[in-house]
Amino acid sequence: MGRIERVLLVLVALFALEAFASPSVHAQTGDSDQSIVAGQRVGTAYVGMSVAALLQILGEPTRRIGSARPTYVWTYPGGEIIVAVASNRVWSVGIGWASGYTGTQLYATASGLTVGASLLDVDAQLGKPNAVWSGRQSAIRCYNSGIAIGYFKSGSWSGRVFQIMVFHPVAFKSVNACASIWR
Repeated sequence: MGRIERVLLVLVALFALEAFASPSVHAQTGDSDQSIVAGQRVGTAYVGMSVAALLQILGEPTRRIGSARPTYVWTYPGGEIIVAVASNRVWSVGIGWASGYTGTQLYATASGLTVGASLLDVDAQLGKPNAVWSGRQSAIRCYNSGIAIGYFKSGSWSGRVFQIMVFHPVAFKSVNACASIWR
């Protein structure tokens, strides 16, 4: 084997090692099923699963926020998978808009609801929310089915969904309970 072939072999081996060492979130999840299911899951990340199982599926997060009740974030082109944890279990899991949003999301509900959808789409598919938390620039709609929708109230994305979170179905009777999903 000549010098050029050895160099090419080393480069191919390094490229393969890098590809296996840091696969994309999509590759890590093995998500041929990219469904958002209210009260249950986003892709293969389930509400109630252990953090150890979650990390085995998704790999190391891009970032971790907090320590006592952490939130893990995995970034993929134009989006994020966001997981809130309590007592070493997944409390909520969702998708969110990220800088560089391409207009395409990997994950959606069976009816096609995803980041970037309009509030008209949300209303048509989910109906009236059980609780609403409203801030200055954004708001959250919570539904007893176990799904929460975050949307912008102003700016170029006004009336558009920027985040969808799934949580264990609970009857949200207060605005504070709804807001706690985002912690």
